[in-house]
Amino acid sequence: MIRPATLDDIPALLDLGEEFAREAGVIERTGWNEQDVSALLVTLIESPDGIVMVSDNGMIGGYVAGHPFNQETRMFVELFWRAKDGQGKALLEAAETAARARGASKSIMVAMHGMERTERLYGRLNYRPVEAQFMKELD
Repeated sequence: MIRPATLDDIPALLDLGEEFAREAGVIERTGWNEQDVSALLVTLIESPDGIVMVSDNGMIGGYVAGHPFNQETRMFVELFWRAKDGQGKALLEAAETAARARGASKSIMVAMHGMERTERLYGRLNYRPVEAQFMKELD
């Protein structure tokens, strides 16, 4: 069953998030601060423009906001997505439905470098690449 997350879901969301961040190399690149991630989850769950959906062993989260160059174009911006229970597509569809209800007309999804399977899924769901991000250490 897919449903909106509650504050009671935060411990499980943190576990799933940290596992993904470790596997995807996020922790290696930026670290992991459980207090910061927990605060982010509280903000998203409590915000009228925040979206966090959960399944038995999955999650998706982000927010709806106007594009910086055109506030009338409201977009769902995904921050995290992880499904270990086969509910990934259903979670995304639930997030898209929630985003439309908040006035979003577009959705932005992220695929970490090297996640070809995720990129193929996005393509099947009519997502198209729009930009690539690059990171550099500043000494």
